[in-house]
Amino acid sequence: MPTPPLTSDSIPAFAREVIALYTETMPEVRFPDLDLQVLESTAAELRAALLCVERATAELEAARTAAQQHGELLEARAERALSYARVFAEGDALLSERIVALGRSKSAPVAHSTPPKKRGRPRKNPAGDTSLFEAEPVSAVQGIGSAA
Repeated sequence: MPTPPLTSDSIPAFAREVIALYTETMPEVRFPDLDLQVLESTAAELRAALLCVERATAELEAARTAAQQHGELLEARAERALSYARVFAEGDALLSERIVALGRSKSAPVAHSTPPKKRGRPRKNPAGDTSLFEAEPVSAVQGIGSAA
């Protein structure tokens, strides 16, 4: 079985360089437990393992997407079922209380016992004083533009 070229980024650069060295200059050199064939087969095993990782990652992502979609569908259906239950329980105080206790009412108004706290920094000046400078009253005698 021919192996694909080893120029892929999946093979570490150092290993690619050593395989290229053996391929170009020492294809027939063999050591007791290491030669070009052993290097190439190990690189092929690495590629196969990385391919398995890619497939498993794709399957995991697909499973996560499916789980998220099913979760969103269940939430929507549960919200709709609660709306139906609200209508059904209009004459039953105990059932209505239990439904209200679930707390997922989009249509029911939320009653606050105290108004919400204002956010931000408090004003330095009282609300009535919005001018930057104090204004001096101008008398009719003084007029505008004349020196005092």
